[in-house]
Amino acid sequence: MGSSKKQVVGYRYYLDWLFGLCLSLDELVTIFVDKKVAWTGSQTTSGRININAPNLLGGDKYEGGIVGGFDLQMGEATQVANDYLVSKLGPDQPAYRLRATGVYRGGQTGANTRSPRLWSFRGRRALSGWDGPVWYPQAAVIPLEGDIKAMNPAHIVYEACTNSLWGAGVDGSFIDLASFKAAADQLVSEGFGLSAVFDSQQTTAEAFVQRVCDHIGAVCGENRTTGLIELKLVRGGYDPSKLLQLTANDVIDITSYEASTATNSVNELQVTYHDPVTNTDRFVSIQALGSVQAQDGVIFDTADYSWIPTYGLAARVCQRDLRARSLPLGRLEAKFKRTARDLAPGDVFQLTHPRIGPSPLVFRVGDANYGTLTKGEITLTCVVDVFSMPDIAYVAEQTSGWVPPNPNPLPAPYQQLIEAPYRELVQVLGSSQAQSLPANAGYVGLLAVRPSTMAYNYQLWTSAGAAYANVGDGSWCPMAMQVSNTSEAATVIAMSGGIDLSEVEVGTALIIENEICRLDAFDPVAETATIARGCLDTIPAQHPAGAQVWFYDEFTGSDGTQYFNGETVNARALTRTSQGTLDINSAPTSSIQLQQRASRPYPPGAVQLNGASPWGTPAITGHIALSWAHRSRLLQDDQLIDTTAGNIGPDIGTTYNARIYDASNNLVVQINGIPGTSVSYVPSFEGAYRVELESQCNGLTSLQHYSINLTITQLDIVFYATEDGTGNYSTEDGSGSYQAE
Repeated sequence: MGSSKKQVVGYRYYLDWLFGLCLSLDELVTIFVDKKVAWTGSQTTSGRININAPNLLGGDKYEGGIVGGFDLQMGEATQVANDYLVSKLGPDQPAYRLRATGVYRGGQTGANTRSPRLWSFRGRRALSGWDGPVWYPQAAVIPLEGDIKAMNPAHIVYEACTNSLWGAGVDGSFIDLASFKAAADQLVSEGFGLSAVFDSQQTTAEAFVQRVCDHIGAVCGENRTTGLIELKLVRGGYDPSKLLQLTANDVIDITSYEASTATNSVNELQVTYHDPVTNTDRFVSIQALGSVQAQDGVIFDTADYSWIPTYGLAARVCQRDLRARSLPLGRLEAKFKRTARDLAPGDVFQLTHPRIGPSPLVFRVGDANYGTLTKGEITLTCVVDVFSMPDIAYVAEQTSGWVPPNPNPLPAPYQQLIEAPYRELVQVLGSSQAQSLPANAGYVGLLAVRPSTMAYNYQLWTSAGAAYANVGDGSWCPMAMQVSNTSEAATVIAMSGGIDLSEVEVGTALIIENEICRLDAFDPVAETATIARGCLDTIPAQHPAGAQVWFYDEFTGSDGTQYFNGETVNARALTRTSQGTLDINSAPTSSIQLQQRASRPYPPGAVQLNGASPWGTPAITGHIALSWAHRSRLLQDDQLIDTTAGNIGPDIGTTYNARIYDASNNLVVQINGIPGTSVSYVPSFEGAYRVELESQCNGLTSLQHYSINLTITQLDIVFYATEDGTGNYSTEDGSGSYQAE
């Protein structure tokens, strides 16, 4: 206990940033720093975004947070140079027109480390930045799961072919609009949108288009008849009888035909997709169970479709690819007559030929060589067609049952504010300094339970009538709940719902409600404890099921402030995690009014009623004989002495007060200033009584007093106050007599 001087624990760092986001942008949705969300919203025009995430990287005690203004610049044709860049670098700054950029205006970027964390951005773009009017705008955006929106892949391919700035620059008149529109409509009906990124420094427009086609299962190329670029989706759903029918009369030669088997075919496929909301790669795995059984094992493969943004779509694509890889496929290379001249890669036809079996098969063209003017044979490389895009996925996203811990700071579910007992002051200040404290002084301590595994400690904020102040850090206190009711005499308790019980040590103190006990044995797995009752300035008490058991030794948060009798102190625990610190307005408040606890005498121990346990409303005959043992706050010092121990002390000036009440709560007899350790009373009528007992020293009574219920079944005649007493006394109300011996 005691005040502490403020110290510099680290430094915050501030940086200016200029981000080149992309060529164009419809909407900025999220700003990530170190893959943590610094800002989320919807910014569709150029303007200022205020980022206020001071605890994003752990707060000032760790790596700080992000606080500052962020200017989003959409790159309009009329855009001017950013005023902040001009103020820092001079007037000769580019306006960055036709580019989406961001300027972070010198805000906080971290603390205690000079290495800034990686920034990333989640945005949407489908309608802006086209090289001319947007083609077929009503089908350009495809809504997917949640708030995820993706671009129609047909539009992606169209723009990659026609954009003169970053694409192939093909004139729009060379595009087969009918095939592109049919593909766009089909993709809308399938809910097949992509979140694709084109980087001209890493790939070409042609390679980019091919990767889009790989994702959606399509072929893009020039039609030999029209000379136009067409987009054809590789799908099923056709009528084989309406396909081009070829027979042995149309075949010049079958170069090779391989009717594959299921042996060594892939029967489990894992697809990688990218979740834009969390900015992480995720996975979908599907097995072809029949193939697994047929091959007596799993043959595993992977596919990277990182432009797919949702689980459902990734699962459908995984089914599509697994079907193509797991089923036996017939592979054909043959030379055909000119009747096959219209077939192009991606087309399907039906072939009847004795070489491939008695039944016709549908083949899909993979590659075609159309010969020369002098040699008109057409060479086709084909496979038996099994390609189709499932309408639904026959798998649901499987959860493991494991719920990841919430990294956000949550309020402590339970907390208790106590006035520190004398023992705690001795432990912190030492005996001599604890004894020299003013009699009306005291300190407080907060007990708080960890709200989640991600919470490593808490900031303690206290107030005694003024504004709350941050007074330091606190450690979470181990705690559990009683399973059943506990009587005053019970020494073994069963608990449940324990938190941080691995931190508990035998021999330390615990609190059940307002009773302090000593832990004599403990099983943290079974959550059972053997305890010694009524330690320090408390007495044994009944406790209901659900009562909180606090293992508070070494786990009490203190502000080190000396308060005085009658003051009310409020305390709040602001949870701290790697994501930051709980807002003070979200933290629960605990309050206590000080009552000179550390200066009060300890209550007597080893209390007996007529030589036996006083608990459980005993029935006695004759007279009430109450006995006890001395306790000494000063001599016990920092020791945990329980209620069963014999005489200790007493401290100089200690006496005891006894009161007896009848069944109607009327005071029957009261005697103050008893110097000894016993008192007796002969009641004048039978029935129910209640006896109270407390200690007194230097004008202060003990923090707690005994309240013992009993029943007199047969009368006696005298009331005694014995041990070291002299003189004769009479009751205040004349209803009985007592004598000190």
